[in-house]
Amino acid sequence: MIIDTLHTQIFTLISTDVTGFNQGFYEHPKTITDEKLPAYAVYYLGHDNQISSGNTNKRTYDFAIDVIYDKENIDDTQTVTSDLVSKVIDSLESKTNYSLGGNAHYTLPTKCTRIEDYQIAGKHYLAYQIILPVIVNTQI
Repeated sequence: MIIDTLHTQIFTLISTDVTGFNQGFYEHPKTITDEKLPAYAVYYLGHDNQISSGNTNKRTYDFAIDVIYDKENIDDTQTVTSDLVSKVIDSLESKTNYSLGGNAHYTLPTKCTRIEDYQIAGKHYLAYQIILPVIVNTQI
């Protein structure tokens, strides 16, 4: 339940805080409409556990936020995606969003990598993947 709650909170945060996207996906998209680019996708990557005490685990949930755009005009693509990546990072790392609406104890700084060959339904796109680590202390 916590994974779905965090997933929804991150998706909603991006859709309300970041202007410039034409569509969003709750998972890696299987199809995409080029006319509705740029797009983003939010999905759960996995988690890591550390024992905090005899009664709690510190769980780090990792979520991916992919910023997707076409490769038709690479100069325009680079400008648009760089701007959107900056906006997403600013939103995710904002002090007002550090607990994701009270659903997490806190978030860690993001990490980002460029994906040169992001494939959807046989077509190739340029994308950046932003990783957001979310910390939740869980009773065991």
